[in-house]
Amino acid sequence: MGDPVRVGSLEIDQDLRYQHLEWRIERISWALGGLVLLASVAGLFGSGPVSTAEAAGGSGLRVSYDRFLRDGSTNRLTILTETGASEVLEVLVSRAYLSGMRVDRVFPEPRRIEAAGDWVRCHFDVEPHTRAEIVIDLEPTRPGRTGASLRIEGGGSLSFWQFVYP
Repeated sequence: MGDPVRVGSLEIDQDLRYQHLEWRIERISWALGGLVLLASVAGLFGSGPVSTAEAAGGSGLRVSYDRFLRDGSTNRLTILTETGASEVLEVLVSRAYLSGMRVDRVFPEPRRIEAAGDWVRCHFDVEPHTRAEIVIDLEPTRPGRTGASLRIEGGGSLSFWQFVYP
């Protein structure tokens, strides 16, 4: 504190430099709080316009997913693709992506799942020349940014990323 200063008929302990610094810190804190609030409303920490996304690849391959997840929460990937003339659809998911996830459910149930190098290959029974929808429920097992790649055998491929909060 500074020495007492006479203001009118009062002697007041004041440090105007310190007071102005305190006000500046308060305004910065209000601005940061407002930014966190806007980020929350936009969906950075949960549901909102920036939290859900869709990626598209060749041959009509699309996947919808959540960009931001919480460790231990359920994440749903919805894969949409055109089927060819075959009655079996082969979907390849990057093994690096699945190593950070626990698979809870796959619908429809794949006929067979096998490891294929850096990929996990899932064989699904489908009707030829239709649109297939595959739903995979996953639970992240580690926080941080993770990248995923999907590929349809004989079709398109795509990549996307997700961020997992601790």
